[in-house]
Amino acid sequence: MVTYNRDDFLAATHDGFASSGPHAGLLILTHRLPHDPARIVHALAHWVEKRKETGVWPLQDYEVDFLSY
Repeated sequence: MVTYNRDDFLAATHDGFASSGPHAGLLILTHRLPHDPARIVHALAHWVEKRKETGVWPLQDYEVDFLSY
């Protein structure tokens, strides 16, 4: 899941973990990242590239990460 809605999805992640529900990870877009689709795509592509280089791709179950510009 990719979202700007940090509070609700962090709570949902916590609830999912507590109930052992399925969860594929959460990527939170910070408010420093403009709501501009082109900049979001660029930031996401850079994030994916960096994750793959470090061998931590894809997000792990219940992992939470933050994306800023």
